Amino acid sequence: MPDEAAVVATAQLCKIPGELVRNAIESMSEAHTLGRGMLRRVEHPSLGTEVLPYSPHRQHWADRVAPMPGLEVGQDNAEVLAVRWGW
Repeated sequence: MPDEAAVVATAQLCKIPGELVRNAIESMSEAHTLGRGMLRRVEHPSLGTEVLPYSPHRQHWADRVAPMPGLEVGQDNAEVLAVRWGW
């Protein structure tokens, strides 16, 4: 069976439009996507480096917020219980 690149090359020689479709893992590590700011690498305290989606669009009225990892499970339980429920 021919590899994907050979199939695309043959199709292009026959004037059939098309291109390879990336899977999720390939998309999350693609240099252009990272370079354009659509994805950012963020250090997570327990998971290590993770890639998060990030918008390259900028609004003149809004400050840029750096992406950050999600909270650990139960990390803010004490604060929520104290403030919300008065415990």
